[in-house]
Amino acid sequence: YNPLLQKNTQTTKRSRLFASVQTGGGELSVQEGPQEHDAQEMENEEEAVEEEKLTSVTFSITRDTEFGQHLSILGSHPVLGEWSVADSVPMDWVKDNRWEVTIQLPQFELVEYKYIVRCGWNHDGPAIWQGGPNCMMATNQSTALSVSDSWVFSDWPETHPVITATSAAVAIYAQEHPKPRYSPPKDQAYIPAWAKEAVFYQIFPLGFVGAPSVN
Repeated sequence: YNPLLQKNTQTTKRSRLFASVQTGGGELSVQEGPQEHDAQEMENEEEAVEEEKLTSVTFSITRDTEFGQHLSILGSHPVLGEWSVADSVPMDWVKDNRWEVTIQLPQFELVEYKYIVRCGWNHDGPAIWQGGPNCMMATNQSTALSVSDSWVFSDWPETHPVITATSAAVAIYAQEHPKPRYSPPKDQAYIPAWAKEAVFYQIFPLGFVGAPSVN
């Protein structure tokens, strides 16, 4: 056992031992030479994790709405709000009665989702759920996908084989292919100071886009 070869754990720099033989007396001397690596760089080298690849998924659906209503999408994945109406993803009105939104989902995911019609923006406000079974999609290794769905009005019984099979498939996939919980990137939108205390309002003429024609 040579104490000179013991690793010094109290320093933030790694040391390298150099051995040299003096040609005259044949003596072995050992000296330390610093190798410039700070603690943070060491952690990055030892704990480097490959960044999770994402799939850009564009969801589209047609559904007539009334004044004050808008469509949202929600589902089993954290990006889709985990079935919480308050955390559902609002969709953009495109044309006529078509709504669309693009969401970033991790690759090799199997998720359930559904569309809802929300009335206003209150978190506790009413919502009209799409009927039928939950929709299901797999991202696989794709970098971009486009999904076009149809609104189902009728309610299906929970015992319907399609409904039970969809939920079972997602549960089995999660069991056989476990992954760390995905945390959606935080909203980096900048809100100027003047806007935080401002009051915004919009005036709609009577009868505008289906609005009431009388007060």
